[in-house]
Amino acid sequence: MSIHTATRSKHSKPLMVSHVRTMQMNDYVQVVAGSPDAKYIAAALLDCTVKVFFMDSFKNFLSLYGHKLPVLCMDISSDGALLVTGSTDKNLKICGLDFGDCHKSIFAHADSVMAVQFLRHTHYVFSAGKDRLIKYWDADKFELLLTFEGHHAKVWCLLISNCGDFIVLGSHDRSICCWDRTEEPFFIEVYSLKEELPEEGAMEEKSKGKVAYFQPNVLMLGLSPSDFVLRALSNVHANDMEQTLLALPFSDALKLLSYLKDWTINPDKLWTLIATVLLHTHYNQLVTTPSARPVLSVLRDILYARVKECKDVLGLNLAAIDHLKQLMALKSDALFQDAKTKLLQIRAQHSKRIEATIESREEKQRKKKKNKSIEHAWI
Repeated sequence: MSIHTATRSKHSKPLMVSHVRTMQMNDYVQVVAGSPDAKYIAAALLDCTVKVFFMDSFKNFLSLYGHKLPVLCMDISSDGALLVTGSTDKNLKICGLDFGDCHKSIFAHADSVMAVQFLRHTHYVFSAGKDRLIKYWDADKFELLLTFEGHHAKVWCLLISNCGDFIVLGSHDRSICCWDRTEEPFFIEVYSLKEELPEEGAMEEKSKGKVAYFQPNVLMLGLSPSDFVLRALSNVHANDMEQTLLALPFSDALKLLSYLKDWTINPDKLWTLIATVLLHTHYNQLVTTPSARPVLSVLRDILYARVKECKDVLGLNLAAIDHLKQLMALKSDALFQDAKTKLLQIRAQHSKRIEATIESREEKQRKKKKNKSIEHAWI
């Protein structure tokens, strides 16, 4: 990370830039931000940390942690009190620059957060993400004030005017959108989801209390949405399944979880891998998202029973394998039992031969001694 200073020459109008100092970092620098009072400079590294240094001396002031994936954008408020960071993990973190404590971690977007910026002289924050949405936050009360929908693709960057009269957005759809501030007041609306959202492919008629299903879609091979998605996932290689599920945004992961209640009936145990990866990856978002509660309450009883069945099957298979191991251990020398008996017989015969040979030698020696004693007596 390097610092350059700009000076204006007396005899020429163009600005002159001179290199002042350089500091080596432990990892790649993703983004940098400076405080308006030129007191602090913050650097976000590839290792998901944010380092805050004093601008004049480059001494380390704070080290901020908490993001699970690298930080892509950040900004410091005009009064230098707050630092907001947006990350690939779809979260916004609001930290205080006095002690470096995290005031709030907000699950802000359904995909990576690409840009954040404070409104000048306020603690209001704009954020833009790959989910095509722009959101307006209150960093003191940690509330979502407004949501803008204007782009048809990922939003890469945003710019707020100094007076806060307008905001400019740049997107992957090859367009630039400008939003002007109006004098019309707005009120924060609080929504509560009391009923489970209907599944795609079915339309609930509340007036009649009936459910009307759409005709089978030719593009989906005449299958229901859940069966078609299960068929598509079954074609994914087992080694690539986890990476495929990790690439899904949270909104699509929530839809897959809503399909699990139908997939558990399928004899194929693919749903176990899908449920494990999605619940482990999006645990924090699922706990804090009100719309996910009906889906989780339905899956709670179903998954518990299905997992218990799988556990019983695995226990039975392990017991059968242990029994087979014991049988194989008992019968491991069955092929060599005859050989052992024959070997014992051969050893016994060999020992008898040795004993007979020794006895015959001793008998001969005794006879020789006896004959010598008789001859000596005659002489």
